[in-house]
Amino acid sequence: MAEDTLHTDVAVLKTEMSNIQNLFSKLDDAIDRIANASGDISRILAVHDNTIEDLQEQIKLQKEADEKDKEILHRRVSEMKDEVINAIRKLDEEAGNELKEVNARITLLERWKWWVMGGSWAIGFAIATLTSSQVLTIVEALTK
Repeated sequence: MAEDTLHTDVAVLKTEMSNIQNLFSKLDDAIDRIANASGDISRILAVHDNTIEDLQEQIKLQKEADEKDKEILHRRVSEMKDEVINAIRKLDEEAGNELKEVNARITLLERWKWWVMGGSWAIGFAIATLTSSQVLTIVEALTK
């Protein structure tokens, strides 16, 4: 019986040893798969790191380009502002000159108006004076 127990124990141990070997084999496969996945992940991370670095460089270059564009835009706006101010000053000067010319013409027309009115008054006075003296002469002739 001891021999049967021994054979049974040996058979059980062989079976367990076979199961342990299968377990170790599966563990080795799992470790290999994990190692392969880790390598793949490392390659993916390296690609993503390169992509991130490229994007950061592109962002930096775009910011520099934007700064240059902003400086150009500010310069153009300043130049345009100066041009507009100069144009307004020129228009103001031209309007002032035209206003002086109009004022001179109005003054001349007013003088003519007063000359015409004065002349008309003098002619009217002369006519009235002549008319009243003729009326007196006619009245004297009638009364005699």
